[in-house]
Amino acid sequence: MHVDKEQTIVNLRIYKTDNQLHTGIVKYGDMVTIKINTRNYIDKPLEFKIWEDVKIDNHTDEYSVYDTYDDKEQKGHVISFKVDGEGKGEALFTIPKEWENKHHKLAELPRYFYLKEKESGVEFPRAYYVANPNKTEEENKKNSIRITALMLKVAKTLPLKGMHPSNYSIEFS
Repeated sequence: MHVDKEQTIVNLRIYKTDNQLHTGIVKYGDMVTIKINTRNYIDKPLEFKIWEDVKIDNHTDEYSVYDTYDDKEQKGHVISFKVDGEGKGEALFTIPKEWENKHHKLAELPRYFYLKEKESGVEFPRAYYVANPNKTEEENKKNSIRITALMLKVAKTLPLKGMHPSNYSIEFS
């Protein structure tokens, strides 16, 4: 029997206040619940920094460091979790109203944020890629992107119904 001792963050999900998976857009001042599932982090604290994907290119450090140089850390905003005996953690986070002053786009166009674990640098949502058999693994990884629907999307006003399908989510585990 193989026992895996590696500490892993299995997944991180963002939920709206009604406990529905966050796939749409929230406003500044709204509260979200962030839930994590881990392996071998029992009774340990975890901290995540919040980063903004300014170019909205959705690339990730894990595969393509040069694409995240334009991303901006939201300094002073750290989300802390205490992992329980089942390897789960939960935290509430209120989108800071002061971020609204930096919203230079149209009010209904969202800004995109992701979380990066402080010690390991692992980012959520993670990036996925579809392997092209005509490219090397490294080339395929460089083309990986985060799933936009699972990112924290914040705008000044909520869009009207009938948003573009790219903002919808498919659940991956």
